[in-house]
Amino acid sequence: PERWTMALSEFTQMVVNNIMKPKVSVIVPIYHSEPYLDRCCHSLFKQTIESIEILFFIDGPSPSAKAIIEEVLVDYPKRKDSVCIIGHSENLGISHCRQEGHALAQGEFLYHCDSDDWLEPNALQLMVNEAERNDCDVVAFDYVRHYTHPERDVVYSSSGVERKHISTINASLVNKLIRKCLIEEHQLRFPEGVNWGEDLYMATLCVVLARKVCYLP
Repeated sequence: PERWTMALSEFTQMVVNNIMKPKVSVIVPIYHSEPYLDRCCHSLFKQTIESIEILFFIDGPSPSAKAIIEEVLVDYPKRKDSVCIIGHSENLGISHCRQEGHALAQGEFLYHCDSDDWLEPNALQLMVNEAERNDCDVVAFDYVRHYTHPERDVVYSSSGVERKHISTINASLVNKLIRKCLIEEHQLRFPEGVNWGEDLYMATLCVVLARKVCYLP
């Protein structure tokens, strides 16, 4: 019957969409950070999680950013179809890049990675495992800041976030995995024209509005 055919077609499309939909969308704004980009790309392409898309936003003219990404990608042929490079002819700002990332992302979860950051190979998989095991909207984790002058590493703990405690130390996006439907449900947007502290703004809203927040040491 026509009704059954339509239902079957819709079901098939739903299955296809679920198969094609990445588990995590990684959003990477790039602005004058070419010296660090190679390391960032390697750490993202090495991730053990298979279902991932990586959205690079080159925010303004750059003679080398796209070439760096493509050069590193050669070593990871399995990631070729998972990478999208978006270039802006002028500098639109980090809030614009992050917001554009939210609009284009297809993943169930969002992760914001600054272009001078790098991750352990199993980082994203651990985040997703934690989110799914505990059915939480936000997974916050400890991170390390690497200082070069003088050279030292400082560990920043995110343990207080489970109690929805917010501070400028851990109210960042780079140490959080966020379920995309949380952003969509509350129609959260980055403040236009704000290019400093925009991550604190979004991270704070996500933590406060989340049904549940988990901490991953």
